[in-house]
Amino acid sequence: MPKALSQNLETIAALQSFCIFGYQTEDPLAAVASPDYFVSCSARLMANDLVLVCADAERNPAWGLFLVSRVGPEEVILENVAGLTPDTINGLTFLRSPQGGGLRSPKPAAAGKKSARGRGKAA
Repeated sequence: MPKALSQNLETIAALQSFCIFGYQTEDPLAAVASPDYFVSCSARLMANDLVLVCADAERNPAWGLFLVSRVGPEEVILENVAGLTPDTINGLTFLRSPQGGGLRSPKPAAAGKKSARGRGKAA
Protein backbone atom coordinates (compact mmCIF):
# COMPACT_ATOMS: atom_id res chain seq x y z
CA MET A 1 0.00 0.00 0.00
CA PRO A 2 1.41 3.45 -0.89
CA LYS A 3 2.43 5.82 1.90
CA ALA A 4 2.73 9.61 2.07
CA LEU A 5 6.12 11.24 1.65
CA SER A 6 6.42 13.86 4.39
CA GLN A 7 8.52 16.12 2.14
CA ASN A 8 5.53 16.38 -0.26
CA LEU A 9 3.27 17.81 2.47
CA GLU A 10 3.55 21.57 1.98
CA THR A 11 2.16 24.14 4.42
CA ILE A 12 -0.10 26.61 2.60
CA ALA A 13 -1.27 28.51 5.69
CA ALA A 14 -0.61 28.10 9.39
CA LEU A 15 -3.33 29.60 11.55
CA GLN A 16 -3.78 29.56 15.32
CA SER A 17 -6.26 26.68 15.42
CA PHE A 18 -5.49 24.75 12.22
CA CYS A 19 -3.21 24.52 9.17
CA ILE A 20 -3.93 24.15 5.48
CA PHE A 21 -1.62 21.78 3.63
CA GLY A 22 -1.10 20.94 -0.01
CA TYR A 23 -0.05 17.44 -1.08
CA GLN A 24 0.82 16.23 -4.58
CA THR A 25 1.45 12.58 -5.39
CA GLU A 26 1.38 9.96 -8.13
CA ASP A 27 -0.72 7.71 -5.87
CA PRO A 28 -4.46 7.39 -6.63
CA LEU A 29 -6.91 9.50 -4.61
CA ALA A 30 -8.48 6.41 -3.02
CA ALA A 31 -5.08 5.42 -1.58
CA VAL A 32 -4.46 8.94 -0.27
CA ALA A 33 -7.79 8.88 1.59
CA SER A 34 -6.99 5.61 3.38
CA PRO A 35 -6.39 5.79 7.16
CA ASP A 36 -2.78 4.59 7.02
CA TYR A 37 -1.58 6.80 4.13
CA PHE A 38 -0.54 9.89 6.15
CA VAL A 39 0.86 8.05 9.21
CA SER A 40 4.40 9.10 8.22
CA CYS A 41 3.21 12.75 8.45
CA SER A 42 1.34 12.37 11.75
CA ALA A 43 3.84 14.55 13.64
CA ARG A 44 2.88 17.51 11.41
CA LEU A 45 -0.89 16.96 11.33
CA MET A 46 -3.52 17.76 13.93
CA ALA A 47 -7.28 17.35 14.09
CA ASN A 48 -9.08 20.11 12.12
CA ASP A 49 -6.22 20.63 9.64
CA LEU A 50 -7.21 20.76 5.95
CA VAL A 51 -5.31 18.91 3.22
CA LEU A 52 -5.76 19.84 -0.44
CA VAL A 53 -4.62 16.85 -2.51
CA CYS A 54 -3.66 16.47 -6.16
CA ALA A 55 -3.45 12.72 -6.68
CA ASP A 56 -2.23 10.79 -9.72
CA ALA A 57 -0.71 14.11 -10.82
CA GLU A 58 1.17 12.96 -13.94
CA ARG A 59 -1.32 10.53 -15.51
CA ASN A 60 -4.85 11.48 -14.51
CA PRO A 61 -5.00 14.28 -11.90
CA ALA A 62 -7.76 14.07 -9.32
CA TRP A 63 -8.34 16.61 -6.55
CA GLY A 64 -9.60 16.17 -3.02
CA LEU A 65 -10.12 18.41 -0.01
CA PHE A 66 -9.90 16.56 3.27
CA LEU A 67 -10.37 17.46 6.93
CA VAL A 68 -8.10 15.66 9.39
CA SER A 69 -10.55 14.33 11.95
CA ARG A 70 -8.16 12.25 14.07
CA VAL A 71 -4.41 11.61 14.27
CA GLY A 72 -3.12 8.49 15.97
CA PRO A 73 0.08 6.44 16.01
CA GLU A 74 -1.24 3.99 13.40
CA GLU A 75 -3.79 6.03 11.46
CA VAL A 76 -4.70 9.51 10.27
CA ILE A 77 -8.44 9.74 9.62
CA LEU A 78 -9.47 12.08 6.81
CA GLU A 79 -12.98 13.20 5.95
CA ASN A 80 -13.91 14.30 2.45
CA VAL A 81 -14.96 17.86 3.34
CA ALA A 82 -17.15 18.61 0.35
CA GLY A 83 -18.41 15.06 -0.07
CA LEU A 84 -16.94 15.13 -3.57
CA THR A 85 -16.06 11.98 -5.46
CA PRO A 86 -13.75 11.75 -8.47
CA ASP A 87 -15.36 10.89 -11.81
CA THR A 88 -13.46 10.49 -15.07
CA ILE A 89 -15.12 11.53 -18.34
CA ASN A 90 -13.22 11.44 -21.63
CA GLY A 91 -9.90 11.15 -19.82
CA LEU A 92 -10.50 14.15 -17.53
CA THR A 93 -11.17 13.77 -13.83
CA PHE A 94 -13.80 15.96 -12.20
CA LEU A 95 -15.10 16.17 -8.65
CA ARG A 96 -18.82 15.51 -8.38
CA SER A 97 -21.04 16.47 -5.48
CA PRO A 98 -23.33 13.87 -3.92
CA GLN A 99 -26.60 13.05 -5.68
CA GLY A 100 -29.05 15.90 -5.20
CA GLY A 101 -26.38 18.24 -3.82
CA GLY A 102 -24.56 21.10 -5.43
CA LEU A 103 -25.64 24.54 -6.50
CA ARG A 104 -29.27 25.16 -7.29
CA SER A 105 -31.13 28.06 -8.75
CA PRO A 106 -33.25 29.97 -6.26
CA LYS A 107 -36.95 29.21 -6.46
CA PRO A 108 -39.05 32.11 -7.74
CA ALA A 109 -41.21 33.82 -5.11
CA ALA A 110 -44.86 32.81 -5.17
CA ALA A 111 -47.22 35.38 -6.74
CA GLY A 112 -48.71 37.80 -4.24
CA LYS A 113 -46.08 37.19 -1.55
CA LYS A 114 -43.69 39.94 -0.58
CA SER A 115 -40.04 39.14 -0.24
CA ALA A 116 -38.72 39.20 3.32
CA ARG A 117 -35.82 41.24 2.01
CA GLY A 118 -37.94 43.70 0.02
CA ARG A 119 -37.66 47.45 0.56
CA GLY A 120 -41.41 48.02 0.59
CA LYS A 121 -43.28 49.15 3.72
CA ALA A 122 -45.15 46.56 5.73
CA ALA A 123 -48.91 46.47 5.16
